[in-house]
Amino acid sequence: VGAVVALLAVVLAASGGNPVAAARDRVRDFTNPASTTGTGPDRYGDINLNSRWTWWQEAWELFADQPLGGVGAGTFAVARRPIRTNTTYAVSPHNLVLQSLAETGVVGFLLLTAAVLAAAISIARTTARLQEREAAAASALAVGTLAYGVHALIDYDWDFVALTAPVMVVVGVLLARGATGRRSRLWMAAALAAGPVLLFSLAAPWVADRYVIDAYAAIDRREPRAALDNAD
Repeated sequence: VGAVVALLAVVLAASGGNPVAAARDRVRDFTNPASTTGTGPDRYGDINLNSRWTWWQEAWELFADQPLGGVGAGTFAVARRPIRTNTTYAVSPHNLVLQSLAETGVVGFLLLTAAVLAAAISIARTTARLQEREAAAASALAVGTLAYGVHALIDYDWDFVALTAPVMVVVGVLLARGATGRRSRLWMAAALAAGPVLLFSLAAPWVADRYVIDAYAAIDRREPRAALDNAD
């Protein structure tokens, strides 16, 4: 850590002779709501957040307005419209923690935190019980889940099955590998009992989307009552 701090100080000093001014410029770049980055390799050297700072502030404002239950899961794109300062479209604040606070409030945030802590503690216990070669493999998989968690603080990985599903599978494998004894069987039974709830949570958005399509179709047919029923 000391070496990194020293290196940053040297870089700031060499960037313009005034470390304070250079640091101020870097902070301005970091919080600049305008996108200054492209999609090429040069993006790796650019610390511009590409509107993320603005989205994070909007998410916090939404949470402050509805702290207990949030504004509704998956509604950030709509809920931010009355308070947004630019027209940049965003489906989420690009930060899973702030998204949970804004959309599901303290309740959702506590559930997310409990799930993450439970998984982390269980994975650590699993790794500690394994033999050397298995422990090394488990540690490598655990690092992958950690990388996912860190990246979820600056992007909306949670919204993509291709990113999230493999992590969930890895976590499940690690937890199952460390499960032993009667207590583990009780947890497994509880997980199976929760299966229908999880399936419903996956199916509900798809079903809701179908109703939205039906509502628009009813409007086109000039059937306002049917449209209202579908929208409800």
